[in-house]
Amino acid sequence: MKLFIATLIALVIVGTNGASHTAGNNTDGNNTASANGSTCALDRDCESGFCSIDFTCKEKKEIGESCAQDDDCFTAFCSVDFTCKEKLAINETCVENDDCQSGVCAQLDGFKCVESSEALAWNLTCTMLGAIASFLFIAF
Repeated sequence: MKLFIATLIALVIVGTNGASHTAGNNTDGNNTASANGSTCALDRDCESGFCSIDFTCKEKKEIGESCAQDDDCFTAFCSVDFTCKEKLAINETCVENDDCQSGVCAQLDGFKCVESSEALAWNLTCTMLGAIASFLFIAF
C-alpha cells in the first residue's frame, strides 16, 4: 500500500514541477541509486534501500522507531504495532514466516515461530491427513 501511495504522490509531484522520473531511476535519470537526502519515489531509488514517506532517501529505521512495512527497518521486521523490532524467537506469536528468525510461522501450531524441521513435520502431517480425507470421500 505504501508503494502505491508513494507512486501516486510521486506522479503528482512530477506532473506539477515538470521534471521527469522513471521508476527505478533517481531524479537525474540515470540508473544509480541516490545518497541519503536525495529525492526519491521508491526504495530502490536509494542507496540505503529506504525512501521515506516524505520522498527523501534515508537510513533504514532502528529498533524502536516507527515503521510501515518490514523493509523500512534494518532488522527487516516491522511488528504489528508498527515498530521496528528484532525478528521473533521460537515459540513467539507471529503472523507470517518473515516475522520469525527461523523463517517459519506455523499457523496450525497457534501462529508460533517454530524451527523449520517442526514446520516440515506439520506440513507433512496435514498433507497426509488431507490425502486420507480425500481418499475416504471419494471411496465412500
